[in-house]
Amino acid sequence: MSPRPPPHLSLTVLKQFRVIYGSVRHHFQQVESACGISGSQLWVLQEVGGAPGIGVSELAAKLSIHQSTCSQLVDKLA
Repeated sequence: MSPRPPPHLSLTVLKQFRVIYGSVRHHFQQVESACGISGSQLWVLQEVGGAPGIGVSELAAKLSIHQSTCSQLVDKLA
């Protein structure tokens, strides 16, 4: 078994993760305000724009999400 990192290191990493998560959440809120669609939907549009005719399975793979989640995003956009 590998040694555990010092507790202060774990807390530092957790704090950094929270900063990243908060920044991403803020960015997606700004995108939604500016565009009227979610950041995820905008990402779908970007991928479809770069690969017209892409199927849902391939799109889900590019977005690293489950195919059913991808279908729901596409349905909302349609």
